[in-house]
Amino acid sequence: MRVLLLNQYFHPDVAASGQRFTEVAEVLASAHDVRAIVGSAGYGVVRGAGAGVVPRRPEFSVTRIWSTSFSRQRPWGRIVNYLTYVVGGTIVALAGRRPDVIVAATDPPVVGLAGLIVSRLRGAPLVYCLWDIHPEVTLGAGIMRPGLITRFTSWANRLSVSSATAVATPTEAMGRTAVELGANRARVYVLPLWEDTDLVTPEPKDNPFSRRHGLVDRFVLMYSGNIGLTQGLDRYLALTSRLSDMPDFKLVFVGDGAARPILEARVRALGSNGVLFVPYQPREEMRWSLAAADVLFAPNLTGLTRFMLPSKVYTFMASARPFIAAIDPASDLADTIRRLDCGTVVAPDDLDGLEREIRRLHARPDLRQAMGQRGRGAAEADFSKHVGPARYRRLVEQTASVR
Repeated sequence: MRVLLLNQYFHPDVAASGQRFTEVAEVLASAHDVRAIVGSAGYGVVRGAGAGVVPRRPEFSVTRIWSTSFSRQRPWGRIVNYLTYVVGGTIVALAGRRPDVIVAATDPPVVGLAGLIVSRLRGAPLVYCLWDIHPEVTLGAGIMRPGLITRFTSWANRLSVSSATAVATPTEAMGRTAVELGANRARVYVLPLWEDTDLVTPEPKDNPFSRRHGLVDRFVLMYSGNIGLTQGLDRYLALTSRLSDMPDFKLVFVGDGAARPILEARVRALGSNGVLFVPYQPREEMRWSLAAADVLFAPNLTGLTRFMLPSKVYTFMASARPFIAAIDPASDLADTIRRLDCGTVVAPDDLDGLEREIRRLHARPDLRQAMGQRGRGAAEADFSKHVGPARYRRLVEQTASVR
C-alpha cells in the first residue's frame, strides 16, 4: 500500500507535531510504501543533534520542499510560510505516483486543504489528523484578529474536516469540536497522543543539566517546550514574588518561541533573578533537562482545550515527574490527569490555586515521587511510542481498505 504523508514539520524539527508525525511514518513504513512531503527543517532545530533527516529504520521517502522561513513572531510570516508549503506540497504530491491513502496533520493549519485536493484528484481517501483546530486557536490566543485570513482558514478547515474519510483527534473534546465543524460522527476517531518512553526516561535530579545550570539544590518548576502565545506564560512570572519566602524556588523555561522575547523583557523589567531561560535541548538529551525539574508545568489559555492539547503532558509522564496542568478543569484531559493521579489541575487564571499546589508539592517529596511513578506507568501502558503510532497505523489501514 502506498501512503502519502503531508505535514510541514518533520524530523529534525523539534515541533511536537513533527516528531510524532515522524513516528507515525516509521510505524507505517514497517509494512507499507511511505512517502512524506515536508517543509524545510527549521522549527527550533538543535544543530548537531540528530541532524539526519531520514530516521534510521525503517526506510521511507522524505521529500523536503522549499518553503519560506520568516519569523513566526509575526503573523504575516507564519502565513507566508504556511502558504508556500501548502502550494508546493500540493504540486509535488500531484506530480508523484498515485497514493492509496493520504494522511495530513495540522501543520500548517490549512494542510488539510492540500490533502483534500490531492485526495479528490488522485482518488485516494484522506485521513486528517486534527491535532490543532484553527483559526480557533489563533483567535482564542489573540495571535490574530477576525478578518479575511481567519475566514479563509475557517472555511478550509471546515471543508477538510467535513470531507475527510476519517478524522483523528487526541481528545473527546476535540472530537466533539470536529463534529461541530461538519465531520460525520462515525468518521471521527479519538486516538491519544504519546511519547517515546525509550528516549524520555526517569533520571536523577543531580545530572549534567542540573549541575550546568545550578539547579541541583533548587526547587524547580519547569516549563519545557514551545514558548508560544497559547499558554499565557507571562501571568506566571508573578510566582517568583508570590513564593519569595521559598528561597530555593526557581522558575525555569526550556525552549524557544514567539513569546520568549516578551517574557525575557518582562523579567528584566521586574529585575527578577528567580527565572531562568534555557534554549531547546537536543531531543536525545531532553530526559536530563526534564529530570532537573521537581514539578513540571503545562498551561493553556482558558477555553483552548476544545481546540488544542498541551501534548507535553505525555512527555512529563514519561519522565516520571509530577506536573501541574493549568487547563480548563472540566476538560476530558483534566479528567484523565485526575483519574491517573499523576499530576494536579488548576484553572489557567487561578494563580492562588497554582501557588497552593506548588507549596503542597514543595512540602511533599513523597507525593511528588508517587505521582511521577504513576505517570510513568501510564505512559508505558497507554501513551508510549510502542502504542500510539500503532493506533494511527490501524486507522490508516482501515481507511484504505474501505474506501
